[in-house]
Amino acid sequence: MTYHAALKKLFLGLGISLTSLVLATVILEFSLRFTNPGQLVIFRTVPRVGTGRAPNQKGVFYGNDFEGEWVAMTINAKGLRGDEIPDVKAHDELRVLALGDSFVFGGGLADENTFPAICQRTCGYPATRVRFINAGGNGYDTREAASFLELNGVLLQPDVVVLGWNWNDLVSILGPVSNFPMAPEWIRRFAIYKFWQYHKSPREWKKTSDEDFQKYHNDVIYASSGSDSPQRWEAAQAALMRLIRACKKMRAKFFVLVMPELTWMESPKFPGLDKLTSFLNSLGIPWTDCQPQFYEAFQKSLHVTQTLDSFHPSAEGQALMARILLQALWERNWIPRKP
Repeated sequence: MTYHAALKKLFLGLGISLTSLVLATVILEFSLRFTNPGQLVIFRTVPRVGTGRAPNQKGVFYGNDFEGEWVAMTINAKGLRGDEIPDVKAHDELRVLALGDSFVFGGGLADENTFPAICQRTCGYPATRVRFINAGGNGYDTREAASFLELNGVLLQPDVVVLGWNWNDLVSILGPVSNFPMAPEWIRRFAIYKFWQYHKSPREWKKTSDEDFQKYHNDVIYASSGSDSPQRWEAAQAALMRLIRACKKMRAKFFVLVMPELTWMESPKFPGLDKLTSFLNSLGIPWTDCQPQFYEAFQKSLHVTQTLDSFHPSAEGQALMARILLQALWERNWIPRKP
């Protein structure tokens, strides 16, 4: 065999091998798109705001602490959870924008079980008339909610802005914005990459330990009343004032929904409420507290159904928050009552 013939045979073999590898990769990619890990909804880094979800995704994510459960998750073109939001707002459309952390986003729950989605279904009007927008993000505190509104408020054009205040905001509010290093987004969108990442660090499907629960509980209590709580409250007040300024700029009403602290079952009022309400009242911010109604459920031993895990509300808990919010907005005539 001549040198050129041998070289030709080598390149032919390499070409066949490369073609086979590409074909096998395409088949594997296509196949893994039918698995749950291959359909995972991915994150992205959002400057000034934190780690959010990448836009234009319809897939699944883990249900909180329930072995083998996967929940449906839809991220629209604006990177927000739920249906698409028209760029052009109808002249008679009223928009309610919900800001906050995983309580608002609906951590561990399917799209339809988040409280903004429940409000949408039960307010009595279609989205073309009253539209609830879920702008929650896992781990966001009040600073990050303020940054989101400053960056996106003009685009979303809200008439009412609802901040879901969570007591663990005080734990993170003095720290850096929550970002973590990630591979380029175009790589992370491949099902092969998602599947590999999932199985490289397997999800630990287990109930929260008593130690985890107690640590979280202690951290939240300390943040609201410990030795450095004055600095935390000062940072929270500064973030609230940013939200007020952004709402005034957009001529939007501002409301605070005080989320329940699910680790606190000793009374209908969380210990930090007096401090928070003094801030809210001094700034002229209307608010309502979910804790009393959740405490009532705790007293009836309903917390088993009201909570998804030790820290997050279940679908039933989200429905309770939706009822509380709708009632508050109806009482203020900020949205029309059911027709």
